Order: sequence, then structure tokens, then C-alpha cells
Amino acid sequence: MALWSGRKETEQVVVVVVFLTLALIILSLRLYTRVIVTRNHGPEDWFIAAAFCFSITQATFVLLEVHYGQGQPQDTLSAENLLNLLKTLYKAIPVYLAGLTFTKLSILLQYMRLFQGKTVHRIIIGMLVFVAAYGTWSVAGSLLICYPVHYFWDRKGTARCMNHEAKWFSDATVSIITDLILLCIPMPFLKGLNLPYRQKVGLIAVFALGGLVCLVSIARLGPLYIIATTNDVSLHNAYEQSPYAPGHRDTCITINSQPQYATVTQAGGASADKMMI
Repeated sequence: MALWSGRKETEQVVVVVVFLTLALIILSLRLYTRVIVTRNHGPEDWFIAAAFCFSITQATFVLLEVHYGQGQPQDTLSAENLLNLLKTLYKAIPVYLAGLTFTKLSILLQYMRLFQGKTVHRIIIGMLVFVAAYGTWSVAGSLLICYPVHYFWDRKGTARCMNHEAKWFSDATVSIITDLILLCIPMPFLKGLNLPYRQKVGLIAVFALGGLVCLVSIARLGPLYIIATTNDVSLHNAYEQSPYAPGHRDTCITINSQPQYATVTQAGGASADKMMI
């Protein structure tokens, strides 16, 4: 039975649909430009496409959660709806984390194409390894947060579980730190570009938009604490899903998928290469 009777449920659906649609439009323009127009695509494009597939899946899970009563007090739900809600939440968390991981890997692969030099490539490779390794752990840890796993949604029998608050906050903290590093990596190189002032400012502004991702990451901490400590998952998970989770994930995809052209000239160098960011 579908449960959808309040402002909070409508708000969740609207936020998910709006952010997902915006990400789809911008990503489609990026892939069309790179694959068909310029034929200048690379692995970063397929990683961001995979991230969007995870985004669609996670958005579907959020809509299912609303269908099962997310946003309403837990004691008003039937046992069947509550069970289905918790099962869906269990599936949504690792999918969300996988989507973020693929998005960050796409950004780093894009940096590899854009910036030249042994030092920056070593930094990027180190970040690629770390993001891939931690992303694998965060997804696996979410799938195995309880053993046996069914204890996450039915609380039957005995089980060994990680501390939910510690797990989710460690994931959020690492996500914020990696967002800040990804924001900072290109700045020293952009500052020294031999470009007209307006073009340089525009290019820096494109990368600086990544600061929005950092702000959304930090804004999620408050709602994340609520859902990690509450006894009413159905009611309070609505505050985590709307608007911060879809906003964070799809803002990453949207900003990373803006097809921008710039002539990148090494500071002090005479040659210029046309790259697509």
C-alpha cells in the first residue's frame, strides 16, 4: 500500500526528480560533445556515466522509501511497510556511496588529462588509489554493517553490528576531506595559466564551483547525526534524504559534467593544448 500524505513526502520526491533531471541534462550534453562532436572522450566520461547509473538506482530507492512511508512516524506504519522501508534503506546506502566514489574517480581521471607534470600526476595517482580503496571499503562496510545482514532490517535473533554512527560519520568525514583535496588540486596550476584575464577567471570559476560540493557535504552532517541516532528511522530519514543526499550526489555529477573548453597554457611555456574540462 502506498503511503504519501504529507509535505515531507512530496518534498523528497521533488528534490530527487529535480536534481536527477538537471544531472541528466548536463551529463547528456557532456557525453554528446565528447563522444560525437569532438571524439575526445576518455575513461573519465565512462566513470561519470557509471556514477549517474548509480544515481538513478539510488533515486529509485528513495522513491520506494517514500512509497513505504518514509517521512511518517514509524509507529504509524504497518509491519510490512516498515520492513520494506528498512530493506530499501539497506540497499540505498551502498549504492549512494558507490556513485560518489565513481564521481570522484572521474574527476581525478579528468585531472590526469588536463594537468601535466610528474608531481601533480603522483598526487592524482595517490588520490585515485585512496579514493578507490576507501570507496570499496565504504560500500563493503555498508553491506556488512550487520552480520547476519538481515538484522539491519528485521532485528531478529542475535548479530554483530558496526556502530552505525561511527561508520556513517567516518564515511562523511573522508568524503569532505577528499572533496576539499579535489577542489585544491587544480588551483595552483590555474593561477599560473597564460590566459586572458576573463578567460582565466571563467576557468577558475568552473573549478571553484566544486566548493558547492564541499558545502553540501558539510551541510549533510547535521541530518546525518539525526538519522544515525534516532529511534524513528521512518520519520527522520526524510530529513537526510531531502535535500542533502540527492543534492550532494547529483551536484557532484552536474558540476563535473559541464562541457567547457579552455586553452591551457603552461606557465612560462610557449605551447598550448586545447583541452575539454
